[in-house]
Amino acid sequence: MKNELPQRRTIRLKDYDYSQNGMYFITICTQDKKKILGKIITNAVGNDALVVPSKIGQIIIECWNNIQELNKNIYINEFIVMPNHIHGIIEIRNQKETNSNVEKKYGFEVEERRGRRSLQSVIKDFKSVTTRRYNEIVNEKNKNMLWQKSYYEHVIRNEKEYYEIVKYIKNNPLKWIFNNENNKMNFTENIYVGNDALVVPKKPIIPTI
Repeated sequence: MKNELPQRRTIRLKDYDYSQNGMYFITICTQDKKKILGKIITNAVGNDALVVPSKIGQIIIECWNNIQELNKNIYINEFIVMPNHIHGIIEIRNQKETNSNVEKKYGFEVEERRGRRSLQSVIKDFKSVTTRRYNEIVNEKNKNMLWQKSYYEHVIRNEKEYYEIVKYIKNNPLKWIFNNENNKMNFTENIYVGNDALVVPKKPIIPTI
């Protein structure tokens, strides 16, 4: 898998039902690919790297973790915030329509969604909430300028592909370091100690595909 950001596009798989059960690899880029979500740091020899999220990057991590809390049939998996994009895996496990109750969570009204939730609706909600939170901490000039209009998705077809994508997500910070277009840093100027992961799913999910 090449370490290149997908170009913005609006075309999805023709006639594909994005509310059907399955796992989806998601990439969302910031508007104009601005590096506002965090920075990458390496160890002394440059063979490992991690992301230090900015304030908005921390908000995005929080909102991503909330996806599973706010959507009955949606499960989050591997995820990472990069300086100008995010990668993540979302699993949809739709069930038959059930009754729901309205309650307050995370500062806004939430209704447990009835029936089938689609990937498009989940991403739309995620981008809407993160944009609203972003607008609260930026000046008027920069409001509503967090994300590009569309996003990239890939339907994960089998277990082998799932693990390849998980590896790709985990290795993304180090790949960023070796991409001269993205990063010009001197390896010896940015050093961290320890091997703690930046983002780990609250409850790792075994692929069901």
